[in-house]
Amino acid sequence: MLGSKKNELARKYGVLVKNLWYGNMRVYAPFNFKRALGNFNSVFNNYGQHDSQEFVSSLLDGLHEDLNRVIIKPFIPTPDNTGQNDQIESARSFSAFIARNKSIIVDTMFG
Repeated sequence: MLGSKKNELARKYGVLVKNLWYGNMRVYAPFNFKRALGNFNSVFNNYGQHDSQEFVSSLLDGLHEDLNRVIIKPFIPTPDNTGQNDQIESARSFSAFIARNKSIIVDTMFG
């Protein structure tokens, strides 16, 4: 993954959705969105067939990175399993994850 430039993928996705919902064109070719996704994940640089799950995963990951509200990500060592019950361990791991990842994508699609 190459990473995206200053919210490029989020902006191009917004233009795509706006044109699909509110555009007055009968046909819309999403070249700029396709280029932005290819800049984020080089797998999508070409025009070969791709797996839809891989596309959605890359899109959500790119949107999350563009919209992440954590600017300076703190170093958080991977927590070791302390042998406590699963609920406590998962809450501790999720807290560590949230310290570095706060976006609308995390808010709506992670639990």
